[in-house]
Amino acid sequence: MVGNPPCPSALQAMRRVAFLREKWDRELGYALRKERWAFRGNRIAVRFPYECHDASGRWWRSYGNEWWEFTADGLMHRREASINDVPIAEADRRIFGSRPAAERGVALPLCDDLTPGGEWSGERPHAAQRPRRRTE
Repeated sequence: MVGNPPCPSALQAMRRVAFLREKWDRELGYALRKERWAFRGNRIAVRFPYECHDASGRWWRSYGNEWWEFTADGLMHRREASINDVPIAEADRRIFGSRPAAERGVALPLCDDLTPGGEWSGERPHAAQRPRRRTE
């Protein structure tokens, strides 16, 4: 599409704001890491994990992929995402604060790139050496 997308109606805008408020009220302690996966022209694809807890204190880790398409003047025109939410124990959290300098430019771990204690080793072990995914 060339030019700006049409402006949303007032009702659409209010629904979007309500959706975001509910999401932010639900995803407490939100911590995110994103990695650029690919880009070409006016499109960017990223992969990410994020962690948060709900009002009851239950922790979640979400993995996903997202792609964005931009207009010629740099405004986001389209966004699509696929996200998988997995319940975790608070002790299994891996994302704390800003991304450390040592991790910048390093590929994000896949959901099964964990040591037996649940930490990311920083390496990509051969599939046969990877610990099994934990299930709850």
